[in-house]
Amino acid sequence: MSLRGLKKGDILEKVSGLHMSTREQKFEAAVEYSKGVIRGAFLLNGGATITIFAFFSQSLEYLKKHQPITETQNLSFSLLIFSLGVFFAVLCNGFAYLAQSYFKKEKKGIALTHKSLAFFCLFTSLGGFLWGIINAYFYFRSIGI
Repeated sequence: MSLRGLKKGDILEKVSGLHMSTREQKFEAAVEYSKGVIRGAFLLNGGATITIFAFFSQSLEYLKKHQPITETQNLSFSLLIFSLGVFFAVLCNGFAYLAQSYFKKEKKGIALTHKSLAFFCLFTSLGGFLWGIINAYFYFRSIGI
């Protein structure tokens, strides 16, 4: 890009246009990165929910005969935690979308609120995954698997 032969105002317009495109590119890269993180939280909790549910449904008869009801409830609790993790991952996606749209509209205060809520939901989802894994681990350990 050559700036020769342009007036001062034209040069400033071109330079500010370049700055905006770079800024927009960084914003879009951050959006794509956050989508990947949220998708990962959703897949972690969703996969764990399906796995626990499949194990639970396949071994329900065995568990009824050989395990106290409190042990079965521990596995059900892990299923609930993973399901809530999926819910919070979806909620995080919604808040992140709202934050991005408010950032584009340059409503920074509302955008930061939604961004904070998205982070809260993301960390809740990932924390729920860890809690569910630990709970399931102790359940499987208690029945000798």
